[in-house]
Amino acid sequence: MQSVTIELGDADGATSLRSFLRAEGLTADLGADGAHHVAVDLIATVPEQRIETVLSAVDAWLSRSGNGSVTVHLDGSSYLLGPADG
Repeated sequence: MQSVTIELGDADGATSLRSFLRAEGLTADLGADGAHHVAVDLIATVPEQRIETVLSAVDAWLSRSGNGSVTVHLDGSSYLLGPADG
């Protein structure tokens, strides 16, 4: 199953993001390093739609948490995602 990985600067942020994503109904777990990554499974039937859902949830979490930015890893590429300017 394909997944998207969100890299954070610290373990507390990763734990907070994982909890937020789970509350949003997403399957999210701490990454293999156990601290700084959150992995979210994508639904095989409509992965593009699931990616939008994940990115929207991460954006909402960034706005609420006060964290500066995260790095999103997907399909061998990395993207920097920061909070929306409000």
